[in-house]
Amino acid sequence: MMINDYANVDCPGVTPAVNQFLHECNDEIEEIGYHRIEFCNGNKIIPVNLIDIFLKFKN
Repeated sequence: MMINDYANVDCPGVTPAVNQFLHECNDEIEEIGYHRIEFCNGNKIIPVNLIDIFLKFKN
């Protein structure tokens, strides 16, 4: 499962919803990973507070 817009200030409902989901499904989740999204302006990386969350569930 992939979750987009975590920690995105333009989508304020995503972070609390994901946190609640993770709390409620904690026993079923095997692995959690994330990827911070970076934008580039020419060669300069501009860090932004956007994170994709990846979940792997137990079989």
